Amino acid sequence: MVSNKVNGVAYKVIAWVMLVGLVTGCAGTRMAVQPPRAREIYTVYPPDIVRIDVRPEAELSTSVAVRPDGRISMPILGDVEVEGLTPAEIDQKLTQALSPYVRNIDVTVTVTGFNSKRYYVIGEVYRQGDYPFTGEISAWEAVAMAGGYTLRASPGSARVVRGDPEDPALIPVNLARVALKGETARDVILQENDVVYVPPDPFAKAGYFMDRILFPFRSVLGLGRDVGYALTLRDIAQGRYSYRR
Repeated sequence: MVSNKVNGVAYKVIAWVMLVGLVTGCAGTRMAVQPPRAREIYTVYPPDIVRIDVRPEAELSTSVAVRPDGRISMPILGDVEVEGLTPAEIDQKLTQALSPYVRNIDVTVTVTGFNSKRYYVIGEVYRQGDYPFTGEISAWEAVAMAGGYTLRASPGSARVVRGDPEDPALIPVNLARVALKGETARDVILQENDVVYVPPDPFAKAGYFMDRILFPFRSVLGLGRDVGYALTLRDIAQGRYSYRR
């Protein structure tokens, strides 16, 4: 059984490796070609929650969490292995298993709790942090979910951080053109554990630099507006990624 915890640990390593690269202009990392706009197919892992509707036998319908062993409990069938399957594949599996017991069976499987996968939005957005990954979201949609980018952002220089710890990739995404000109073809469809990074503009960078020189203890004391925007890849690497504002 492949554990989703492994993905989480691996990505914390990615985040730590990428920290210096983003701050210094992404030196030493490869710039990836923007992939085709294809939606990710969601696969179920613990502790996702699935809703199973069985017709015409409504008493067999249930809403159930995927257990750590990758199985769910179903009336009549008992334990059913679903880890790593798509909702359509679970649908087919349950339909075949229940067919001997229910005539003219119609099964519908829907994921109602996206708990096993995350993506991250950091930088100049209003609500930095981690969000449930549903397999149906783009970089621009992720930034919108995070409250949009701030007035100090450089949306035309946004990046999606993706890849393994040894060779992470930066995928450029011009959010300014997506938002202002509707050029959705420039958007990037996210994958599990992607990080959407919206950098500050040059004036904001200069302001942050001067702020650290003039007020070196502000972040330690928890003072100032910039404390709310302090989440970085270092925070993700250290597990501090549940910030909401």
